[in-house]
Amino acid sequence: MAATIAIDAAVAERFALVLARVAGVVGLAPVLGGGNVPRVVKAGLALSMTLLLAPRAVLPTLSGGLPELAVAIGGEVLVGALVAFVIVALFAAVQLAGQEIGIQMGFAAVSQFDPTSQSSSVVVAQFQFIVATLLFFALDGHHRAIEALAVSFSRVPLLEAQLSGGVMTLIVTVTAGVLVAAISVAAPVIAAMLLTNLGLGILARTLPQMNVFMVAFPLQITVGLLGVGLTLPLLTWWMGHGVGELRDQFGYLLRHLVAF
Repeated sequence: MAATIAIDAAVAERFALVLARVAGVVGLAPVLGGGNVPRVVKAGLALSMTLLLAPRAVLPTLSGGLPELAVAIGGEVLVGALVAFVIVALFAAVQLAGQEIGIQMGFAAVSQFDPTSQSSSVVVAQFQFIVATLLFFALDGHHRAIEALAVSFSRVPLLEAQLSGGVMTLIVTVTAGVLVAAISVAAPVIAAMLLTNLGLGILARTLPQMNVFMVAFPLQITVGLLGVGLTLPLLTWWMGHGVGELRDQFGYLLRHLVAF
């Protein structure tokens, strides 16, 4: 009876640690879980993936009881959160670009609640996020994310992860890439909006009796929507480039999470 209890305790500890890492990914990654997915669905997905991945995980012996297990669970959640961070950054760039475009179009006053980011965002940002999500699935980005999570249990065994300078470098590099990508996607539309405002300013000086404000708002919306439509190939190219780099970024992250 005592031997049976020991085996059951070890299995339960391994299941809890694997579930913690999986939950870190499912809870934060926008396409696998995120704030717009019901909690029941996220819980079911996390449990299903844990049942599939737990047999391949190797758990060292825990001798510190519940306090050590709690600390270990927190560490595994952090590993999952770092894997999800790479995916979050990919979509954050798209949302940031849409947010800037929407503000330039004058949609800042009509922002709506976005369940993905749990904050208010303009319609353009939500539209670009939906397009980016469809592209992510079409390019098999979700397969790469699940593959990275599965490989992490062999590359970064349970209780052996540690933060290193390489992980910090990846976080800084990915964050900088978010800003660069957002500017690249939004720059053509913002440039067109600036030229439109410049033309309206010249028109206002040339024809002072004309009410430019009555023309400016619908014209800005028209130019902005045309710009968003014309830059969809650019968004498609950037999402393809971002999804193509996921495997390298995941590999770099997992290499630097292991103590040498």
